[in-house]
Amino acid sequence: MKFLSILSILFLTLFFNVLTIQAQHIPNVSDVEHAIKPNGKYAILVRTNQHLKAAIKTGSDFKTQHKTIDFQIITCGALVKEIATDESLKTLINEAHQQGITTVICGLSVRNLSVDTSLLPEKALQSENGLTYLFGLQELGYKTISL
Repeated sequence: MKFLSILSILFLTLFFNVLTIQAQHIPNVSDVEHAIKPNGKYAILVRTNQHLKAAIKTGSDFKTQHKTIDFQIITCGALVKEIATDESLKTLINEAHQQGITTVICGLSVRNLSVDTSLLPEKALQSENGLTYLFGLQELGYKTISL
């Protein structure tokens, strides 16, 4: 009988815990989007020009809301070669710099794709390895994503 009592209590406890978990409040979209910290540190690794444009737009929106946000974009892969040959992407990166967005170009991609560094935007930084740079940012407390 004592075993059944303990089993019943255990079952009820588990049942009510499941109900509690399911009943937790789900925040609305606006609350989530406004959870960005005014002094936050954010970084995005991008490999396509569409993702670069989206990252710059996001960074620009963040910087408009909070000037103290640190927002960095790391470019890797074939995008690096595209940046070297596409004047509109160079202009976009230089404009992003004026807004306080840091753009970093992966040196490994530069070497592997034989990109002439003189063709890269003057405002972009160059890292030896963009992936190592991203891991370093994570160690420094940045919230990072890769697209």
